[in-house]
Amino acid sequence: MIAVVTSPAGIDQQDCHELSFDDIHIYKSQPQRSQNRTQTKLPIAVMIITEEQQQTSDLDWFCVDSAGLIGHFASAGFKRIPPSVACSGEDLDVLTSFFLQLRPLSSGHELDAHLPPNCRSARYLQSFVSMARRGLFSFDIDSYLKPDICYFRVALPLQPLRISELPDHVRTILTRTELKEMSFADSSTIPYAVTLSL
Repeated sequence: MIAVVTSPAGIDQQDCHELSFDDIHIYKSQPQRSQNRTQTKLPIAVMIITEEQQQTSDLDWFCVDSAGLIGHFASAGFKRIPPSVACSGEDLDVLTSFFLQLRPLSSGHELDAHLPPNCRSARYLQSFVSMARRGLFSFDIDSYLKPDICYFRVALPLQPLRISELPDHVRTILTRTELKEMSFADSSTIPYAVTLSL
């Protein structure tokens, strides 16, 4: 089931996180996706990521910190993602495709010093290292909610990618989800609760 936001006048991208329940209608089929990714207005029908989909899917989402560094986060299911991300599944697809298509940097990556031994197998690390090799700080989280749960940093880029280096359309989407007063380079953990207000 896909939730679709409808508005005759269109919705500004920067206002996406301010949508109310009255703006949302549920349909049984997925809406046609817009082919124009550079427009300044969202299309009349916007695919949002419902809370049910968030709770049942391991979603990758992206964020920028106060220094302009970029973070990759894996939700591990059973959790919500930031409202500024959930408001447009299309925009999340744009970011995911863009970062996966980047050429890995020759400078490589390193693992977080606090990463436990059970998180150091090659199979587990593969997706996180893949993002770190593209310049992103990559975070994971435990599958089940518990008090004070945090995203924990898995892999770090040796040559971080900065938001100023990104194309305009990618930068516009990414800046909607900004983690202020925290640095991916200096923080091994990011509180889950903090991400719910982004």
